[in-house]
Amino acid sequence: MVIEPPLFFTNMKVFISFLVICLYSIGLFSQGVYLTESDFLTKKISFKRGNRGVYKMDENVLFNKKLLSIKINDTTYYLFKDSIFGYMNKQGISFRFYKGKTYQIINPSETILLYKIRATPATKLQKASYEYYYSANASDSIEILSYKNLIDGLKKNKLFASYLELYFSDESNLLEFDTSNNMYKINRLLQLSIQNK
Repeated sequence: MVIEPPLFFTNMKVFISFLVICLYSIGLFSQGVYLTESDFLTKKISFKRGNRGVYKMDENVLFNKKLLSIKINDTTYYLFKDSIFGYMNKQGISFRFYKGKTYQIINPSETILLYKIRATPATKLQKASYEYYYSANASDSIEILSYKNLIDGLKKNKLFASYLELYFSDESNLLEFDTSNNMYKINRLLQLSIQNK
């Protein structure tokens, strides 16, 4: 006897959405705070969302945008954003606090971190636009993503600078993703420059 999959699962996007909802509902997305850069690199979450009870994280505490509040059941914790690295939201997206701004981390598992901040909100007529930034690693300063800034920020690695010149014709390609190596191309070039030293 052949059992056909339910119609619900025939559409892969619907199946993936269903899977994400299931994973979230059983608490596999560990929403919480990265207290330090080391916590971010080792994926250690503090003040994390458990499977039970009330959990609410608020990045815009009333009258004080420098604070992050976390409510776990009946206890509310307040953390100064400039004293912690960042947080992971309930969708599993990581953010970094830096000089009074919150940057979404696009590629949390790579060395050169890429960030984005919404420049303009979405409207009915157009999508939201973003500004892009980078840091040479998780502890380095965040700079505007540009060809010049990448070269200046990683100037100790001359081979990397040469690879950038070879592979990027202009700044619009800096966010190019290398699907065969499952990483952003600038990180693949960094890997190659370290291997070929």
